[in-house]
Amino acid sequence: AAGGGKRPRGAILRSGDCVSLRSCLTGKLLALQAAADRNQPPWDRFEAGDKVKPSARRPETAVEGQVSSEAVAWQVTLASCPPVPPWSLHRPYLTGSFLGAPPAEPTDAQIAELFGPQAAARAQRARDDRTRDELAAAPLSSLPCAVQEDLVLEDLLSVMMGLEGKHVKLAKKREGAPLASCDFTVAGAGIDASLASLAERVAPVGGAYVAAKAFAQGAARHEMGLVAHALGSGLKVLLKEYLVLVAQLEQQHRLEQLTLQKLWFFVQPALHTLETLRMVCDAAGRKAGGELLD
Repeated sequence: AAGGGKRPRGAILRSGDCVSLRSCLTGKLLALQAAADRNQPPWDRFEAGDKVKPSARRPETAVEGQVSSEAVAWQVTLASCPPVPPWSLHRPYLTGSFLGAPPAEPTDAQIAELFGPQAAARAQRARDDRTRDELAAAPLSSLPCAVQEDLVLEDLLSVMMGLEGKHVKLAKKREGAPLASCDFTVAGAGIDASLASLAERVAPVGGAYVAAKAFAQGAARHEMGLVAHALGSGLKVLLKEYLVLVAQLEQQHRLEQLTLQKLWFFVQPALHTLETLRMVCDAAGRKAGGELLD
């Protein structure tokens, strides 16, 4: 690490990450080659009562490009930790990495391959209709303040759960930056100044919630240790209570009894708590064990 300091745990490689192993002598990759008999099932069983033996698949060296990427991907797991399924670390809507990333939509060719050409045509028409509606939508400045307030309230309730809205969006986030650096801001042009001011006061609660949630998920990893597990568990209890507040505010909004002033009044205690939790998470970082207690 720079300056001779100790590199934080998981700064480069974590349990559950996938890596490729290349020979420094031949340049070949270590791959899990398929069995010689392709009709052979992945597990061969002997007679009833006998144990199960693995198939003939075995690790061998292979030239890059001649094998699939799945064959050369090896998952790193600590010897004392149970294996972690890769999907639990790489699904964007499960890990929160979808924030700040461009929306991924399937191409017409992919839709046609999976569902047929008629489905691809319907998807194209739906995209055209959505684009047409966005172009024909009236600007916010032309809407009454009551309508603007209702739209901003919907966005803020989404932001409080870590989701972007139409008019309150995630501020520009560096690619690969941690979720702890997420912040939301009012991006809709033409919003009434008083409404925008109140929305800017409420928006930071979304970034603090995302940061605390990301830390709690990282602290729950098996290799982080019991101290980090206890801290992450405590954070999850507080976040669950916060989500109960959000659910109550959503109910008030559906009953048309919620205004921005009421939302700001109810959110202030939660905002103070979440900002404190965010500072705790920033100070804790990737520390574990006695280092985290200090």
